[in-house]
Amino acid sequence: MTIPFLLFTSVICRSQTVGCIEQNSRITYSQPGVGLTYINTISETQNYFTGAYNLPGDTGIILTKTSYDLPVFSKKFRSTERELSAANIILIPPDSSILVNSASYATGHYYLSRFSKTGNLLWAKKYNLLAPAMSVDRGNQTNYTTVYHNNGIYIMVNFVSPIPNQPFFRCVARLDLWGNIVWSKCIYSPIDNYSFLANPPIFKNDTLLVLANMHYFSGAGPADSTGIIVTNLNTINGNIFSSYMVKTLPHPFAKGITAYNSIVDTLRNICVVGVTAIAGTNGLSVTTAIPFSLTLPESGSQPTGRFYSYNYAQTRLAPPSKISFSMNKMRESVFLLTDAFKNISYLLELKENIKIKNTQFFSMFNTLESAVFLTESGNKILGHNFTTGGIRKFEYLRINKNYIPRSLSCLTRDTTIFQENILPLTKDTFAWPHEINGLLTQTPFSLTEIPFTNSEDIICREVSICDTVKIKGPIKFCLPNDTATFTIHKNSQCLRKTEFIADPNAIQLLQQINDTIIKVKFLKPYNGYIKVQFKDCVLADSILIEVTRPAESLSLGNDVYICPGKSVTLRPNSRFKTYRWQDASTADSLLANTPGQYSIQVTDSCDNTFMDTIYVQPSISILNINFSPSICQFDSAYIFLNSAFTNYHWTPFSPGIIQNNILKIFPETTTLYTIIGNSPEGCELTDTLLVKVKNCPIYFYVPNSFTPNNDGKNDQFKPLISGPVSRYSFKVYNRLGENVFSTSDLQKGWAGQLKGKEQDSGVFIWVCSYQFSNDKPILKKGTVLLIR
Repeated sequence: MTIPFLLFTSVICRSQTVGCIEQNSRITYSQPGVGLTYINTISETQNYFTGAYNLPGDTGIILTKTSYDLPVFSKKFRSTERELSAANIILIPPDSSILVNSASYATGHYYLSRFSKTGNLLWAKKYNLLAPAMSVDRGNQTNYTTVYHNNGIYIMVNFVSPIPNQPFFRCVARLDLWGNIVWSKCIYSPIDNYSFLANPPIFKNDTLLVLANMHYFSGAGPADSTGIIVTNLNTINGNIFSSYMVKTLPHPFAKGITAYNSIVDTLRNICVVGVTAIAGTNGLSVTTAIPFSLTLPESGSQPTGRFYSYNYAQTRLAPPSKISFSMNKMRESVFLLTDAFKNISYLLELKENIKIKNTQFFSMFNTLESAVFLTESGNKILGHNFTTGGIRKFEYLRINKNYIPRSLSCLTRDTTIFQENILPLTKDTFAWPHEINGLLTQTPFSLTEIPFTNSEDIICREVSICDTVKIKGPIKFCLPNDTATFTIHKNSQCLRKTEFIADPNAIQLLQQINDTIIKVKFLKPYNGYIKVQFKDCVLADSILIEVTRPAESLSLGNDVYICPGKSVTLRPNSRFKTYRWQDASTADSLLANTPGQYSIQVTDSCDNTFMDTIYVQPSISILNINFSPSICQFDSAYIFLNSAFTNYHWTPFSPGIIQNNILKIFPETTTLYTIIGNSPEGCELTDTLLVKVKNCPIYFYVPNSFTPNNDGKNDQFKPLISGPVSRYSFKVYNRLGENVFSTSDLQKGWAGQLKGKEQDSGVFIWVCSYQFSNDKPILKKGTVLLIR
């Protein structure tokens, strides 16, 4: 036979642990003569225990604080109220003050008291409905609960009338930090077939979400109609925005769900934990509980759930007599399942809200009440109380998530008994039939501090102190030798496991042996850190490593030229580990100031040796420039450049044109020019020349004959003009009127050819139009004799 035992959780989260000192421990607290019922809420490093006690003529609250399991204070407050129930505790972040809530089924009131972080009473108030004969529902201690959010205190209390056929009132209220009612709202249905179990509210987008469980009694409704009602309220005034119901679809085991706790995770999903049950003769019987988990997605899509069962025939475990739940915001959940008949409790841990992480069990003695708390960093705090020798005792267990106990059998042992199953769920519409505002009332009540001592008995304790971590190993590596080993050193009292951190694109972890040796493989050249740390701890160490490939070759490059008065920087083509030049210098470069032979010897990161030689040769090019030493004013100067040189420029700068290696410039006065050009060897050479500008008379003269025989004398026919010409056109025609030559350039003349063919001797006609600056245009004509 398989006894299904369902827990339901949601998504939860984890915050970083401060420091690297933690412990596993199991401790018993007791006080003779006091019936102490501890229920606890725990911060990450400090534990707060509280409970109500009821002795003949003596009723009140006990408050205890410990830090790392060491007592800080224990206080006892006597009340004039009667039969207080077990209390719960929450923290108020702004001043670290403490809220303790409790109830009395004898008086029907809900009680809330606030204490300073040192345990001093600040105020105490009790709450009830204005309607008569209403009492806090005794169905379960979770029928009243308190939370803090954004400078407000929110309480949820179920009230029930002892008169048959009267409704259950599910009341929600916001209080200020002094317990005064800001607003209150009670929602209910007028028939007695509903039970609304109080759950801690949750907050999403600053909206208050209240979860209520709806149960049928006396066979008044189908068992599979039970479910969870989610109601959205305005935090400012308590007005209802919307409501909907989540319930199970037909299933052999799960006939309904009961929520015990909820949270909004980092993905904005609503996560809920609780139990479901198999159908009994009168609706649901919560004594045959089935644990399950449930997630309501942020997207608004259908909910998802799981339930967790074990095989009764193999384990011989009866259904648990008590189930406690806890969640954090990193999608982690833990369930404490207690079998009081066999004095055994099981811890079922889930990750990502649905996947079984592990299961542990431990022995307990005559358990009366039990509780579990999961801190935001994932540590588990367990508590249960029992009676032995007439003394009520509370036993506390702290199980750290960062390491596994070495030899403490008094803590827990691993086991695997649970199976994960799909829980079919659906979401349906829902509306509350009735709601009433302002029904809740408040009055002060008395708490008086009296002397109190609380004994502590340490059953077992194991402390992990991680205050040292070092990683050691070589720091330089040469491929293709691609594996290496590093050792990790930590103090002997450290029980945490170390984490290896490196760039996964460059380094692959091959093996981590006994948390002290790391073997890695290098995937490519790399310069960076390998880090080792303890998870959720600021303590870490790193080592800077360099992984290189062997150099393929050494080259100083081709032979180079050195320019006059200059130097040349010689540098290898790659980076190497060591350098040695012919002059015994060891820098990665050398400045050559004179021509000659230079050599170098290098070693790479893999200790391979290379040598190379280079010749530095002197530049042999000379910048030789011809030019017109003198010109007439307003004429152009022609400078004939060396065609082997490039990148010409000159000083002083004046407008000029370079065409076919001829520089044409226009000096207005006599000027000394420096001509600069780059030689074929890459040297920048200079030459100077003086161009004289003379004041020549203005004239226009045209020869009457010319002899184009390429003897260098009178080979071209053109006008001779002196003066500032602004416009110029010169044309030559044969006797047939055909144009044989035409130009607008004063320097160009006719060579006695037409289309590359020499013309015969004879008379030709010329026409010239020109204009001197600031003068009239002139047109002249004439003839010229070509002589062959």
